[in-house]
Amino acid sequence: MIDAFLLQDSLTYYGCVLDNNVETYIKRSEVSAYTKKWYIKYNTPFKLATVFHYNLNWLEGDLEHNENDKLFIENKEKELNNYYNTVSGSIRQYVDHTIEFFEFCKKHVVS
Repeated sequence: MIDAFLLQDSLTYYGCVLDNNVETYIKRSEVSAYTKKWYIKYNTPFKLATVFHYNLNWLEGDLEHNENDKLFIENKEKELNNYYNTVSGSIRQYVDHTIEFFEFCKKHVVS
């Protein structure tokens, strides 16, 4: 728990990164294809560097890639962009990184 807290505390985006213990579990166990869809490997932005980690994938899991899902994605994009206009300075960096992660998920997952 402490390792996970420290890892999350050094993130510079709004999301959920999986620590090395969870990554090891995913790699070693018989995790179903459905479960694997919930995670995506990403060059995750931390305070001191970017490091490849598995992250919770915002755009998978139960999405069926239909019209409602496209509307969901469009609404999330609008929310992120609206939030971007409410912050500045170092906090805006978090929003920038979150938008980059969202775009990565869209490009690599949503069909």
